[in-house]
Amino acid sequence: MLEVELILLILAFVVAIIAVISDIKTTEVPDYANYFLMFSALSIRILYSLTTGDWSFTSAIIISFPVVFILALLMYKLKQWGGGDAKLLMSLSIALATYPSFLLEIFNPKLVFPFPITLFTNILIIGAVYSLTYAIFLAVKSRKKFARALAEIIKNTKAMQIKILSALILAVILLAVINIPKIILVAAIVSPIILFYLYIFIKTVEKTCLIKRIPTEKLMEGDLILENLIYKNKIIHKKYQELTEKQLVLIKKTNIETVRIKEGIVFTPAFLISLIASLIFGNLFLYLL
Repeated sequence: MLEVELILLILAFVVAIIAVISDIKTTEVPDYANYFLMFSALSIRILYSLTTGDWSFTSAIIISFPVVFILALLMYKLKQWGGGDAKLLMSLSIALATYPSFLLEIFNPKLVFPFPITLFTNILIIGAVYSLTYAIFLAVKSRKKFARALAEIIKNTKAMQIKILSALILAVILLAVINIPKIILVAAIVSPIILFYLYIFIKTVEKTCLIKRIPTEKLMEGDLILENLIYKNKIIHKKYQELTEKQLVLIKKTNIETVRIKEGIVFTPAFLISLIASLIFGNLFLYLL
């Protein structure tokens, strides 16, 4: 068991590291790495079960993978993750369908749910912090352009800011009449303000740092194009959809010179950090309760 779990853990880390390196260099997570991990991990688990008769080692995949598949597909459909990110979660969930038991001699993780669910939960938590940090980095990197766009957006949303302020004043009056703990009162007042300006910050980063017009020869499969592409009076690609390999070949045969795309952030480091945190601490959400 030790040797098998160790092999699966090593394979998971190797593929996660390959995904990070590839994502940084090309903004793409290679399918070959994800498929290799899926099939090799499944084969190893089935082979172990056949030789030992312990089918719980393989049946763990049946319990958690359908849930992981739905969650990964949902994140992809909501355009929060790219296809490579979704496949990476699936491949890791097969390799680590069960927590490596030998690590329990080193760590004391909080494990209530199947390990793949714990990994997904931690990716959401760490991913949120990572994404905000990455956005701040981009804003600082393009600070002049960002500052101009931010000032313009704040100026154009004055009506919304007045509405939020009015609603907050009304909330303060109502909450002052009702006898509730001060911490709830403060949270009710501060949270909408933070969320509103956080939204403005993220949209400004997106507008100034992630949305770009590039030559069609630099397009890659999976790019999110923000405009309809029309050739010979026909739409060959609809806006806000990821580019397929077939569409990419067709576009490069047209006379379309440039397209407007939205770049995604390099998100795979959040997967690697979450994997390490999950192995050491377990489900981070349980620490927040």
